[in-house]
Amino acid sequence: MSPPDHRNAGRAWWWHLAVAALVAPFYLGLYVITAIGAAFDRPGR
Repeated sequence: MSPPDHRNAGRAWWWHLAVAALVAPFYLGLYVITAIGAAFDRPGR
């Protein structure tokens, strides 16, 4: 494995953006499902 090429550093931002776009909906959906589940499964109902 060679060290990362500094000439490619300027083009690497789109890869992080694509990863964030793929991961963000998963975590957002998981948070929404958890919030809805907590709202409906509250003890004392």
